[in-house]
Formats: sequence, structure tokens, C-alpha cells
Amino acid sequence: MPETCIQPFIANGLLSDEPALRRRLSEDGYLYFSAIADRRSLFEIRSQILDLFRKADLLDESSSAEQPIAKPGAPLYQVMHAAFGLESVHAFFHSPFMMDLAAKLIGETPLIPHPHKQVRAQPAGAAGIAPHQDFLYNQGSRLMYTCWVPLGDMPAGAGGLQVLPGSHQRFHKTTSIPDSDLTGDWVDPPYRLGDLIFFTSLTAHRGQPNNSRALRLSMDCRYQALSQPFATKWLNLLPGVEEAYPGWKSQDLKYYWKRLELKTTDEFDDSHLS
Repeated sequence: MPETCIQPFIANGLLSDEPALRRRLSEDGYLYFSAIADRRSLFEIRSQILDLFRKADLLDESSSAEQPIAKPGAPLYQVMHAAFGLESVHAFFHSPFMMDLAAKLIGETPLIPHPHKQVRAQPAGAAGIAPHQDFLYNQGSRLMYTCWVPLGDMPAGAGGLQVLPGSHQRFHKTTSIPDSDLTGDWVDPPYRLGDLIFFTSLTAHRGQPNNSRALRLSMDCRYQALSQPFATKWLNLLPGVEEAYPGWKSQDLKYYWKRLELKTTDEFDDSHLS
């Protein structure tokens, strides 16, 4: 049966009812929030990332703030380490708003954002990302939740992230998901700046090809309760972050996890990565 895409359930109305919020997350494996994050903060982050591309001469002359366009074949990877090190990216995921929102859906405090804050740039024509579960790449605890944030409007066909509702209840093994199991209706939100989507570590999700003309920019981070174990393998910094520390204003965001009593595990199944 051909797959179809559906619109997301908008979870904003459940924010005042935390048990209902967590029940919905338990049932669907994701929570989508519309126009909930501060657009000014996100636009500033977007602008800082685009400045990195611009200074590296990676943007086409036809680019605009609304529609940034990478030069054909531009080596975007050259500036991604600098993007990982932007203090504004880290500050967003540690902000009181984000910490409070994550606490509502996790239902336990204290909680901690993962040291890795990813920034992603997908140029026009780029292929999508195959369906996968985040637990395979992070491990430690299955009670880990990803927050994916679009850094710009992403209409259908622009490469936004899709999730497969209920898939977290079907897949509980640390192996790749067979295509035959990826049946059902995929949620395909029409993302706008200010939207957020959370999903569990076992929820199947994928990135669609970028069929627009513009760069697709996004960022993501994972949250989990301090009571849950972290895989030691990933308790480090992404390239470019430590190098950026001297320029950061906040001391609290530097090596914050090293000041906490984390539960850790050295167990990590990397057979799927070979």
C-alpha cells in the first residue's frame, strides 16, 4: 500500500495538562508545537549561521535573508564546526523556556540537555536522510527525547523532518529498521519559524529531499532526566565547540555536564555503524 503523509496533531492545547501531554507523547511518539518558540531568537541564530556561510563565500549572489542559496557544489562542511560552536545555539536549548517545556513532557526533574547540539544545513537538491531511530546513535537510555527546530519556514517539499506515529511502540531493537516495517502515514508538518517537534528515542523519523531552491537550516538537541544513563562515548563536544568557548559570555554553558553527577555506561553497540 502506498504511503501517505498527514498533518500533525498540534500539542499546544495540552501544555496546561501535563499528564495529557505525556499520554499523547506515549501514544504517538511525538509532540508538535506550532509558533511556540521565540522567533526573534531563532531568527538571530539563523542570521549568525548565514553570516558564517556568507563570510566563507559559500552563498550565491542571488541569495537573500529569506531565501539563502548555496553556490553549486559549495563545501558547506567548511563552516559547520563554527556553527556547532555558536553560543546562541547552546543558549537556546538551555533557556528556561526550553528546559520547562522538556520537563513537562519528560515528567521528571532535574533534566539535562545533551552536550551535542547539532546544526544542519541541507542545500537545494540534497538527498534526504533515511528513516532511523536516534537511540541507535546515542544509546545510554531509551528515555531520551529529541527536539528538532526548523530555522526557517519549510513548506512541503523543502526537506522538513517527518515522523512515523506509533513507530516507537513497534521497534525496540538496536538494528536498522526494515523497509517493510515502515508502513503507515508519515506526519509531514508545514514548518514555520517558531515551531518545534519532540520525539522519543525510538520514534522512526526521516529527512526529506530538499526540493526547494534555498538552504534548509535546522538544529536539534536531546534531553533526558539526570536519573537516566548517558553513553560515555558521546559525553564529549562536537568539533568547534571547545574552540569557541573563549568567546562565550556564559560560563554556565561550558562543560556543564561535568559539574553534574551523571550516570554513565560504557556499553555501546556500534555494529550498525560498520
